[in-house]
Amino acid sequence: MASKGRKKETLYDLSRLPVTKEVEGAILVDLITESDRSAAINGCAIVDSALVKAISSRFVEDDDFFESLFYSQTAPLQSFSSRIKIGYAIGLYGPQFRNTLNIIRNVRNAFAHTAVPLDFRHHLVINECKDLPAVLKAEVTITMDDGKSVEMKRKMTPWRERYVYNCFVCIAKLEERSNYYANKRITADFLD
Repeated sequence: MASKGRKKETLYDLSRLPVTKEVEGAILVDLITESDRSAAINGCAIVDSALVKAISSRFVEDDDFFESLFYSQTAPLQSFSSRIKIGYAIGLYGPQFRNTLNIIRNVRNAFAHTAVPLDFRHHLVINECKDLPAVLKAEVTITMDDGKSVEMKRKMTPWRERYVYNCFVCIAKLEERSNYYANKRITADFLD
């Protein structure tokens, strides 16, 4: 039971939790070791989280306003699609990167919204993934917070490998943009 003055936590709140460094490693491991459906959905979720962080790094610092833009029931930037559009519009990335984000979104939507078994060997998934940038190096090693390295040796289909690789690249590029703009943010009172 929620205490007086505190909003009761809901399932909707879970979708708003940011991807922290504490859980990022576990999510990245899941991208490689879990099912194709899990990889498609979780890969997109972590890219989406990085995109929110990158977009917000360009906005005025105002937590209540931020909440209304991204997470309220009528938020204009509630969907991944709208976030991709605004990221492009404010110059976070160019048309090729926007295209990569849209392919990741399309693949995620296919896995998330079908009840039938689906994997990265399906011809429609393959056709979508063909437009993703090619994999340069498929060997992945993740260093966990405790300093231990985890090598990913799961055999992935070439199309899942390409999807996961592009998720990693998008996350890295979006974090780079977030860090670049982090020190350049202004506060709302600066504008008064």
